Amino acid sequence: MDKLVYLHELDSVRTSSQEVAVARRALYEEIVLNGNTVVLTFNQLADSRAFLGLAMESEEMLAAIKGLMLCGAIKISRFGDKRTASQYLQDNLRPSAAGSHGKFVLSGWNIPAVLNIEARERMRDGIYRALRNSDTAYLDSLLVADDAELSALCEPGEVMDVRRYREAVAEAKRLVDLMLAISNSPLSYVDVNLEARPALEDALRLVREGSSRGASAEA
Repeated sequence: MDKLVYLHELDSVRTSSQEVAVARRALYEEIVLNGNTVVLTFNQLADSRAFLGLAMESEEMLAAIKGLMLCGAIKISRFGDKRTASQYLQDNLRPSAAGSHGKFVLSGWNIPAVLNIEARERMRDGIYRALRNSDTAYLDSLLVADDAELSALCEPGEVMDVRRYREAVAEAKRLVDLMLAISNSPLSYVDVNLEARPALEDALRLVREGSSRGASAEA
């Protein structure tokens, strides 16, 4: 791998179909065509629709993304006291005294909008507990038996079939599996605050390279 490259195309605010397609193309070009290492921020890792959508797509795509991260082709930039993906998500999902789950909406995760507030909080709680206990089986408690049971979890006037709901749970399990796997992989991180701290000009270079990629893609 030749260079560390930051891709602003993977930012969590880029959510349209066109932006997601551009981001995935940029990820492919940097790793496969240019032989570079793509560096994600914790926020991109936790909430980028373009990146997370790949891992949620299928078990095969999950294995591919996991393999790229475990071998260091995709890395996460550590910052402050946040050391792993699991820790970062747990810190942002930790239940408050009122029982709600942290700061993150998890917009890049497939938490169905038709679910009522209690059901969405229950799914976020399942994700938090699965990360905290390093066990995706905690998400199995979210599964329902039939449409009648699922209808009680939806907002008034909204409907969702069991198959789509089970797919959402399966996708959450894939993402938790990914976060747990890379949390134990030293090759998946770049420690920007310690011995590998980049000089200011290096940080600016990464930003310029990401910006120039975006300009080329939009041209």
